[in-house]
Amino acid sequence: MKGSTAVRTAAVILALAATLDPSYVRERGGTARVDLVVLPDAGSGTRSAAREAAERVRARVRETLRGRVSFDSPEATAGVVFVGDAVPAEAVRGNVPASVVVVHATDQPNVRLLTVSLPPDPIAGRATEVTAVIQADGMAGTTSVVTLEHAGAVLSRSSHRWTLDAERAEVRLACMAPSPGVRALTVVVQPLEGEATAADNRMSLLASADARRLKIFVLEPRPSWAVAFIRRALEADPLFDVTALSQLSQEIAVRAGGPPRMLSLDRLSPYDLVLVGAPEGLRAADVGALASFARVRGGAVVLVADRRPSGPYISLVPSGGFDEVLLAVPAVLDGGSAGRLRAAELVVPKALLPGAMALASLERNGNSSGVVIAAPLGDGRVIFSGVLDAWRYRADEDGYAAFWRAQVAAAASSAPRRLQLFVDSAFVAPGRRIRLRATLRRTEFHERNGRVDVPSVDARIMDASGLVQPVRLWPDTVPGVFEGEWEASAPGRYEVQVTAGTDLVRDTVVVVDPRAEAGAAADPGSPALVAEATGGVAVTAADLAPLEQWLRSLPRPRERVEFHPARSFWWMLATVALLCAEWTIRRRRAEA
Repeated sequence: MKGSTAVRTAAVILALAATLDPSYVRERGGTARVDLVVLPDAGSGTRSAAREAAERVRARVRETLRGRVSFDSPEATAGVVFVGDAVPAEAVRGNVPASVVVVHATDQPNVRLLTVSLPPDPIAGRATEVTAVIQADGMAGTTSVVTLEHAGAVLSRSSHRWTLDAERAEVRLACMAPSPGVRALTVVVQPLEGEATAADNRMSLLASADARRLKIFVLEPRPSWAVAFIRRALEADPLFDVTALSQLSQEIAVRAGGPPRMLSLDRLSPYDLVLVGAPEGLRAADVGALASFARVRGGAVVLVADRRPSGPYISLVPSGGFDEVLLAVPAVLDGGSAGRLRAAELVVPKALLPGAMALASLERNGNSSGVVIAAPLGDGRVIFSGVLDAWRYRADEDGYAAFWRAQVAAAASSAPRRLQLFVDSAFVAPGRRIRLRATLRRTEFHERNGRVDVPSVDARIMDASGLVQPVRLWPDTVPGVFEGEWEASAPGRYEVQVTAGTDLVRDTVVVVDPRAEAGAAADPGSPALVAEATGGVAVTAADLAPLEQWLRSLPRPRERVEFHPARSFWWMLATVALLCAEWTIRRRRAEA
């Protein structure tokens, strides 16, 4: 009897609870609002295919992500899915993550422009190069012509012949800013017959050139003809600001331009490059100062030998020993685009250590040996020249002066300045978020009791009317690196300026134009770059699994939901089950 009473009591409690209808509130993940955009692509004529792909995406979401993702909300803030082969600049929405469903088949022939870039800090009046990375699928046997244009005029052109069905190539286009300032340039890959789309064949960039001189310190522990004529070639070029120190004897030295009397990191930091003749005369302390100049300051050290290497400076040379080569007839050393050298007396490194590269090579017995070599050292680099008597043939038409001016200019211009400012794209469409990156050179750090103090860095944006907008910069994990973002809203020309401490200022220009291809984040026809820049994925219509995983990972808004457990089917089922159990127990006992 006690068993049936307990069961009946439980059933009555459930019934009374259902009458009171208790409730409680809990939070749960809501629905991520995502926009689905079908892109027009007249070049490939895949509009109908894009619509079909969009319907497959909708069906996939309804089947596997019901309740987690909605494509029908008027306020799509969680993300956007583009369906098509070309994403126009204006379609990218600030910091909203975007994924792309590529419609055309991967085996369709196509050539596309992936990235364009300029070396940092181009110098007005000096030749530089725009580097374009292009990719081709199914275009083996054809040749693509790449042009660099300004205001409709072709500045330079280059070509690349495709030999593989899937191939990526780097094309360099000569460029020169005749005067300081900013110019809008466009890189165009001329469309080929049979391409899937021509919408991904052009990209714009902004070239900003500064009027500055490269500071060169020429050091000769003893007089050296090998360096004397290089110094004269540099002094004849207004690009270089040359300071020199030639030690004639222990008590007599010839100075030009106020050189430092002793070598140390602090005294060498104002220079971009140190050119050393007769380097075997360097003391161990001098070699240590030059090593710090390269490692910490990021400068370039050029060591020009005129006899077999010896002494402490060998530790700076990325070589496993040297061989002396004496030729009856001067050989021509190929320096690539920098020019050529002629020499009959050479010191050839036996082997290049990892990271080293040849700047001028000697061809012998079918082998190529680097004689002028370069290697990174910390933030800077070291260049060693083993052409001992090239200065004797400087009057020949093989470009002795041109070779050394080109090598010194390239090495010195790559030395970092005290404060540097980078923007991921300086020619963008409205609505694009621009990433700013400010970098302080390591010489600007202060170490105290094992602690590194880095000066604060501030940034601001000023439009044409003079309105100033501050930009918050956040320190990176690397000391001295600060990053921030700014959204380009209204079209116009904006000045970006960063300051550090009281005396360091760098600025650049950003142009916001609706006609701009907004760099990698809005590069037409580059789904992978769009996805990478915004935090999405690029997939094909045939494989939507990565897109489904990305949609699952999108943040869902939290929503409060009120639950009434007594209204559920299981509550009613439990009540009926308890009553039936009580009736069964009583009947069995009555029969007994």
